Amino acid sequence: MTKKSHYTVVLILLVMFVLLAGCIEKEKKEFSTPTPTSTPTSTPKPSIPPTADKINLSTSNKINLSMDYNGRQIELINGQTFNVTLETNPSTGYSWEVIELNNNILHQIGEAETESNITKKNMVGVPVMQTFQFEIINKGDTTLKLVYRRLWEKDVAPVNSFSIDIIVR
Repeated sequence: MTKKSHYTVVLILLVMFVLLAGCIEKEKKEFSTPTPTSTPTSTPKPSIPPTADKINLSTSNKINLSMDYNGRQIELINGQTFNVTLETNPSTGYSWEVIELNNNILHQIGEAETESNITKKNMVGVPVMQTFQFEIINKGDTTLKLVYRRLWEKDVAPVNSFSIDIIVR
């Protein structure tokens, strides 16, 4: 074998190695487990002060809380209603479920509603928005907590959670 053909074989093997490594890396990215993210909703929401410990929403007419409010404390008044809208992907079996709610202070109105993203309507596997509606029925302090999981997997930790502390004046 000549020196030139030896270099050619080494070069071909090197190119094949680089291409194969790229395919393996691409395959890893394609099969990674997706993590839920929050998507802006079309419903306007009150602006959130970036460092506020307590957010007073008692003067807002239409309140739509998103994942941006997770872990926050909000102040409302008796009789107000508000929505919690979170991204879900029902085709994977995951959905949001209310697990903590003080029925003496807060009442869920109906069942959660799911609406598809207008731009990706009827596409399998595309995330949609799940909206829960609540009404304040009494004064007091409470926590509202939702978890994102497959309802049939009771012994499995939730993939995500949403929690807000509510002060009703």
